[in-house]
Amino acid sequence: MRIDDLPQEWFQRVPHLAEKLQGIELPEPKGYMHMAIQFIRDDSIRLPGGGKLFTAHQSQDEDKWQGRVGLIIASGPECYKNPRSTGDTAWAEPGDWVLWPKLENVASRFSYNGVILCLIQDDRILATKVDPVMVMFR
Repeated sequence: MRIDDLPQEWFQRVPHLAEKLQGIELPEPKGYMHMAIQFIRDDSIRLPGGGKLFTAHQSQDEDKWQGRVGLIIASGPECYKNPRSTGDTAWAEPGDWVLWPKLENVASRFSYNGVILCLIQDDRILATKVDPVMVMFR
């Protein structure tokens, strides 16, 4: 799987991260795991008049170390196939922005060409349709 093969509208919030993964073969999640790009703010925000607003490094660091919001880009073949844990409805699917819990054993994070990817268990998704820019963790 490659980022280039996925719908580009998924990456409107994270073009700076998707750009780093262009042309690279990505890992494939197995079993009941989702793979998500963890949201990290860009170093600047383009303003309507053409100017830029620079993001504090503290905000980027908070996203990196405290962040629990991401864009699902792939799902393992066993996602949502255990009716005892998730019922018969998918809680999330590729293209969804999701929120997962803070617990360390819920998401396995790793850096892939400078982008943090997370493997998240299918039954650990807390919310979908999350606007990552609006989320701050305390």
